[in-house]
Amino acid sequence: MLENLLFIHVNFDKPDPVAARFRLIVCTALHTGCAAIAGLGVRRVWLGCRTTLQRPEPAQASAYLVVAMVIHGLYNALVILFS
Repeated sequence: MLENLLFIHVNFDKPDPVAARFRLIVCTALHTGCAAIAGLGVRRVWLGCRTTLQRPEPAQASAYLVVAMVIHGLYNALVILFS
């Protein structure tokens, strides 16, 4: 949210209301969704550690982290492509 507010009010003298609304809704949803996906991976590692009482294996969360990064990267690529 802070990133969106800084982007809107620092990068633009008079921000377009439609673009500002888009950033506040879509970008916030994107970051929330990607964080949720990454969080599922971390939860998987945590539950595994709790069950087996062994040290965490970060590789178990890597697929979730990669998916979150790919989604975010695709969004960034599409925004750049269509802007």
